[in-house]
Amino acid sequence: MSFDEEFANTYKNDFRLPERISGTYSVFSCLKYTEDRQVFLLIGKDKRKYILKTGTGENTDRLENEYRIAAYINGECGSDEFPRNVQFFREGKNAYYIREYIEGTTLRDKIEKEGPYSEKAALSAAYSICTVLEKLHSLPEKTICRDIKPENIIVSDDGSLHLIDLDAARIVKEDQDNDTVCLGTRTTAAPEQFGFGQTDEKTDVYAVGMLLTYLVSGGYDTGSMKRSQTASVIKRATRFDPDKRYPSMLSMKKAMRRGSFAPAAIALTCIIGLAAVAAFFMIPKQDPSDTAVPAGVTAPEPSETKSSETEDSVVTADPISSADDDYTEINPGWTKSGEGEYSYTCGYDEEHIVFTLSADKYFSQEDLKCTAVSVNSTGEEIWVCLVAPDMSGEWFHSTPVNITGHKERVILDIPDGVTGNILLTVDGLEKDHSVTVSDIFYSDRKYTGPDIWLNNGDGSYTFTKDSLDSLSLPIDTTADLTYINYVYADIEVTGEIICGLAGYNDNGFAYVDGYTLENETRRVFWDLNRNAHNGKIASELAFICYFLSDELTVTIKNIVLSQEPENMNSAA
Repeated sequence: MSFDEEFANTYKNDFRLPERISGTYSVFSCLKYTEDRQVFLLIGKDKRKYILKTGTGENTDRLENEYRIAAYINGECGSDEFPRNVQFFREGKNAYYIREYIEGTTLRDKIEKEGPYSEKAALSAAYSICTVLEKLHSLPEKTICRDIKPENIIVSDDGSLHLIDLDAARIVKEDQDNDTVCLGTRTTAAPEQFGFGQTDEKTDVYAVGMLLTYLVSGGYDTGSMKRSQTASVIKRATRFDPDKRYPSMLSMKKAMRRGSFAPAAIALTCIIGLAAVAAFFMIPKQDPSDTAVPAGVTAPEPSETKSSETEDSVVTADPISSADDDYTEINPGWTKSGEGEYSYTCGYDEEHIVFTLSADKYFSQEDLKCTAVSVNSTGEEIWVCLVAPDMSGEWFHSTPVNITGHKERVILDIPDGVTGNILLTVDGLEKDHSVTVSDIFYSDRKYTGPDIWLNNGDGSYTFTKDSLDSLSLPIDTTADLTYINYVYADIEVTGEIICGLAGYNDNGFAYVDGYTLENETRRVFWDLNRNAHNGKIASELAFICYFLSDELTVTIKNIVLSQEPENMNSAA
């Protein structure tokens, strides 16, 4: 029996609206009816729909709190993401709250009917909710929602999202250790909503993480999520300890916005951003081969972007820390903070910051084979990489590096020289945080320091972690990837990694979900047709590895590209 039927059969004859309401509205539908709390859909004389919430006992104070916070938000934000107040009053033991009705479907109903969202659509929806909550958290009196769940989010016909229920919202009181009243929905509420501390913006971060889990899986089991960068965002957002979550909606938005949650996408974003500055920039598309690939073919050796040969030691120019260097002349906003060290402090949130290098002072453009810099940061995570135009005019980049409050080495190996400036790009620096560049050097040899893939000379490649958290291993193949459906490899790991595939197609960056491997040797495979995000990879195929252990060694060998699946009993 529906609420409407139960209401009509049981309560309607005894239910009366106060004259202050019945003179203007009539009940169109009953949405919820309990002894101390009711929700109705009303029709006004203006033919518009409204929501009426009524309550007795402690619910009267909750309704008044919702009304006051909604009034404050409407007044401060003037935003369409929240329903507007109409009126609130008490009469006898009851309270009555009328607000605007938002046409549309709840996220819960939409997913129950249509199934979970794609990863891309889920991230887009979660990003929109973060933007709405960011407005609340930025109000003069910081407001926390505390009840973000699919039932409280309306998807309107134009696809926009609206938070419709603020009865659990509160204004943060900095001098409180715990909330006075613990409210929220158990599936999405953070631990501090049940007495583990005072709620703040990180409470809503937790709820958005749970919401994102629901959007991509249809449930709330974060432990069942397939390991991916989206799962990593969820994992951090839903940490028990609030201090280990994203500190703000802005930080969480930046994590969700990073390409398709893969470092190579960051580099692509950086390069695209540079295109607006460098008018001559263009990424040529590769022409596919006309030759089909046999059913099974052993892949050529991955391109040796990091040489393992040590006979030719790295020959570097004089260190850039020499007294006659001053990079501030070509890098406005950067200051010299030490010998050979340059810093930039962000005055406001900036998506892309660039530091220009002057390699031509030390090597001719044709002779330059390597540039490396050390980068440190304060605050939340940033992504950095080096980019440069090669001799054909095509821009290429180093492996993007994730930095969170520590120093990392960023290395760009240059195969045939460069035709323009080498640029260090920084993505995601937040207001009042700094980034520092130091230990700059150039070389006429490939880099042979730490954090490289070593060519073992037998078709296998080994990586031993020094500092980097991620590193790709390009597969240098002339095969037309149109005909490649499967990629196989034996991976031996001491430690823990996520290993996936990445590359590009006409839509931009594309990737295939990775495997989590820990202290094991496995034959693994990727189905490029079934498991690819953003379309099948068409060029620049590479293994993309995320290193989850501080002590780690991984070897990739026996790489096979194939049209047909291998007969593989141990395939993951």
